[in-house]
Amino acid sequence: MKKTIITLIIISFMNLIGCYSYHTISKEELDQAEEYRDLQVITKNKYIYEFDEGNYTISEDSIYGTGNLKLVTGKKVYKDYEGSIKFEDVAKLKMEKFDVVSTILVVAIPVVIIVIAAGNFSLLGGDSLNLE
Repeated sequence: MKKTIITLIIISFMNLIGCYSYHTISKEELDQAEEYRDLQVITKNKYIYEFDEGNYTISEDSIYGTGNLKLVTGKKVYKDYEGSIKFEDVAKLKMEKFDVVSTILVVAIPVVIIVIAAGNFSLLGGDSLNLE
């Protein structure tokens, strides 16, 4: 039982790292971003380009960088990409952002399970009630 509790605690601490997800942003929001996180660019011809933080730059009319071109929708088949994408060809921009709600849920659920399990173990291991 101790191994189970230790495993749950370790998993809970790993979840404290946080959850990130892609959120759709406008070109103006991209221009005004304080920090450039991972960026996903979806073009009008349905190509998906993914750039890691620090591997792209923004100019007046395009995004230039090195990253991955997603070749098959729904699967993780990538081709290395280096080049520029004009904003006129962009259908959607998505930037990775910290997701507070998901992080709280990912941390809270294991903590609640541990607390409930610890409460049940202490009841079972303590003095038993004599109902006679």
